[in-house]
Amino acid sequence: MPSHQHATASMPKRRVGNPVPAPVSAPTPRAPQPAPLPENSLSSSDDDTDPEGKGTTSKSAQALRNAARLIPWSIDLFILSLQVFQVGMHPEGDVSRSLSPVDEDEDEDEDDVIERERLRAEKWAEMERQYNMLLALIPGLKKEIERLEDDEPEALHTLADFLDDMVHKAHSDDVGALHYMVLNYFPKGPKYPPLDTDLKDRRGFENVTTGQFCASVHDGDTEVTADDYPSFLYDQDEYDPEAIDKGFLRGALLVMCFKSLFLGPRNAKKHAGKKENGPGKLSLAQKYNITSVTPRLIAYIAVLVHFVLNSQAQWAQID
Repeated sequence: MPSHQHATASMPKRRVGNPVPAPVSAPTPRAPQPAPLPENSLSSSDDDTDPEGKGTTSKSAQALRNAARLIPWSIDLFILSLQVFQVGMHPEGDVSRSLSPVDEDEDEDEDDVIERERLRAEKWAEMERQYNMLLALIPGLKKEIERLEDDEPEALHTLADFLDDMVHKAHSDDVGALHYMVLNYFPKGPKYPPLDTDLKDRRGFENVTTGQFCASVHDGDTEVTADDYPSFLYDQDEYDPEAIDKGFLRGALLVMCFKSLFLGPRNAKKHAGKKENGPGKLSLAQKYNITSVTPRLIAYIAVLVHFVLNSQAQWAQID
């Protein structure tokens, strides 16, 4: 592709309402299934020795940890479990009072008010979806939430904090796995000098190597906004500014990072249908029974790749 086309493709604009093509041919998506929890309670007192030698832990607590590991992949890596519990338990609640995804402005006009209420309603509906997905992922959770709400409300907060903490640890582990491996998936050559792997603040738009995905931004020709998709989401050979969905979610870096994380680094550059299973621990896909690629799983890996490419040391609302 000519260089000017790569620059154009560096930050393709979204086209609202266009269908998003599936990046792979796959059977009907199925959420990963962890080891089931006890049907009646999440607070079983049956203790086992911790496999890492850190004392004892209940079987149900370990199963809960395993299930929580799947939340960022199959539900949302930024989930707020307590809010999700509250919305799920009280779906008839007052949306306008309970959720405020955008700041209210005394000077906003009628259209702004309508848009703000629309966003609140969307956020409420998404939390209801997340609640139902949590119940499907963790058998026995609904009964435990209802019991804690009635008898031990403080313990309900503790349960929500536990899930959020496990989710944070899970995506931190995944970021750590990709932080260095992503360096192996960049094009090689004099145009792309090696990165200093220990200094994340030297990545991002200002770096020649990571900045290859936003050349026009680096040159000051394009301003990046929240309405832009990063070009690593696209197959650069298929990208067409007149057909914005073409090549979408087929970017080589995106696909290699997905394979590296879920199938193992040795499979990152292998073609579809070819997979190498060598000695050592199971891949995440094997360990957690991931047999298909879901839209939320694709969104998850896209967010992670975006983070490992940028120069931020921590997650932030504005990047």
